[in-house]
Amino acid sequence: MVIHGTPEKKGKGFHIDLLKKNGDIALHFNPRFDEKAIVRNSLISNEWGNEERGGKMVLKKANEFVIEIRNEASGFQVS
Repeated sequence: MVIHGTPEKKGKGFHIDLLKKNGDIALHFNPRFDEKAIVRNSLISNEWGNEERGGKMVLKKANEFVIEIRNEASGFQVS
């Protein structure tokens, strides 16, 4: 999956949720500009997993981006 976008200049962040048929969130991808972090997580049976925050904040407000999400055997790969 390839996603193109441009975050708003005044925005604090945005999120991309990949939903399963049962309503679970298989992938929650949440860049937060105010925290300078990209939070990744999943929601299974109404319970959030452990947040992952590793890596640099490479996205910038008002700058166009391209995000590629691949579903691999080991999990989602985001680049």
